[in-house]
Amino acid sequence: MNEIIKSNKEEPGIDFEDLFETDIVKEFKFEELESELRVVMEELNRQHLLNLYFYKRYDELLKLIGDRHTVLSSSLRKEYDFKISYQPSEKTTTLKTKHVLPTLKKVMPNKVYREYRTHFIKLIAPGLTKIQQEFGIHYEKAMVIFFYVSNTKEIDVDNRFQSFVFDAIRNARLIQNDNLTHLSTLSYGQYSDKPESTTITIIEERTFAEWVASQSNFFCRNNVSS
Repeated sequence: MNEIIKSNKEEPGIDFEDLFETDIVKEFKFEELESELRVVMEELNRQHLLNLYFYKRYDELLKLIGDRHTVLSSSLRKEYDFKISYQPSEKTTTLKTKHVLPTLKKVMPNKVYREYRTHFIKLIAPGLTKIQQEFGIHYEKAMVIFFYVSNTKEIDVDNRFQSFVFDAIRNARLIQNDNLTHLSTLSYGQYSDKPESTTITIIEERTFAEWVASQSNFFCRNNVSS
């Protein structure tokens, strides 16, 4: 990595604001920028004290890389890579990814929120649309179940980034609307020594109880499948 330092200021002190103000210009290879972006996005998914710093760095990296939308979409796809499937016998649609969904921080800038939402919808909506068209799926009132497995961090349900899932289900025409008359949700978490993951199951609400009864391990906290 080549590094060029340009500064008209005195040596910065320990003020937290100096993290944002230091006039430093660096030259990176494209691969290095992409690598750092993945690290920053991983940190944004944690309960991190310096979230404001990482949000700023996230924005700077995307500006440096240039093709902001393509790079962000590619990075999210590499990190989450949703596997989407449909079980005709149960009429259940399932989305699986290797990470717990990102944390929706109250300090998240609006631009970052909009970008995450837009690109996550683009990440899963085409797969849902393909299934909808192939099987003609339409849920009168869907129950969307979020099942989280984590061994590294607490799972705080109230700020988990789930809204894009509802938007994608609606956009793919699996439901008529994503309001409470057409959609209900359930979130369930589990700590395990297995790799973290999120499984999202979409099922008709009227068959939900029957489906849960058939899933012998679904609510068993001592027996979690990956």
